[in-house]
Amino acid sequence: MRNSKIKAIILDCDGVILKSNRAYEILYEKLCRKYGINKKAKDIYPLFGENPRKVIGKLFHRRNVDNAYNEYNSHMKDKDFLGHIKIYKGAKHSIARLSRKCKLAVASGAVRARLRPSLHQYSVLKYLDFVISGEDVRHGKPS
Repeated sequence: MRNSKIKAIILDCDGVILKSNRAYEILYEKLCRKYGINKKAKDIYPLFGENPRKVIGKLFHRRNVDNAYNEYNSHMKDKDFLGHIKIYKGAKHSIARLSRKCKLAVASGAVRARLRPSLHQYSVLKYLDFVISGEDVRHGKPS
């Protein structure tokens, strides 16, 4: 890439840099149990990547969405939640090397309150020129 004309690379976060499925599985199952919704991880996985408010709306059949979404957001910086998020082997090294050659950005559907802290906890945030969350856009995935 030394003589490349590539000036910037935009990466997704979850499933590319960080393994977060387990953290979300635990959180959604916890919320479902609290609100009496009988859903397990296999019911939740097909919804991953969508806007969290929409996911909660679908899981909760449009009941208690505001309360559950507020509780969801309150967990985004929890050490317990963040502790279940792991970095892919080699991701930090690759990002550090790429950052010396071009600008790097992360564009993710994740909420801002979780995105930056989870990138920071693995010392990846410092290599990124720009981070955009699902809340920073009018139309999220797949738009």
